[in-house]
Amino acid sequence: MQTTWPKSGGPRWLAVATHPQAERLATQEMSLAGYRSYLPYIAVRQRDPVVWSMWRKSLVPRFAGYCFVQHDYDADPWQPIHRLAGVRNILTTPEGRPVPVDDKLIAWLMALDAEKPLLDAAKMPIFAVGQVVRIEDGPFQGFPATVLACDGYTTELLVTIFGRSTKVTIERYRIAGAA
Repeated sequence: MQTTWPKSGGPRWLAVATHPQAERLATQEMSLAGYRSYLPYIAVRQRDPVVWSMWRKSLVPRFAGYCFVQHDYDADPWQPIHRLAGVRNILTTPEGRPVPVDDKLIAWLMALDAEKPLLDAAKMPIFAVGQVVRIEDGPFQGFPATVLACDGYTTELLVTIFGRSTKVTIERYRIAGAA
């Protein structure tokens, strides 16, 4: 079976294999070199590396070891991409031609990324002082709390633990709006 490059010209998305844990580096290097690159993320729940009993949400690459680059095969040679930091190779056919990724797949992945809230302080909800909220994640999961301060990446809360009010500082993404 012989796979051929589509006859319709223009830029196409290509899958890029990266070195281990170098997806972000490869994506950044391709962008700096003038290519349009894309690294889809997924939010996962992970144990805290220091306090083993705590959990945290973090964004990790959806496809470990892979990212995407948009490239016009007819107008520009694709071999220079191989020399960029973090890039291992571009997925190719047995004949050595890059395999294009369906544009619909990339559009669907980008839509998924747009739907989920990223761990970006500017995109997290801001809570009013005195607002009663519910903690969604971590050691105080399910506890109602009163907002004392909310700015930047964290929120200072007043939580009742064992009948005593205790001040805690929690990342904003761990908090739901209403208790």
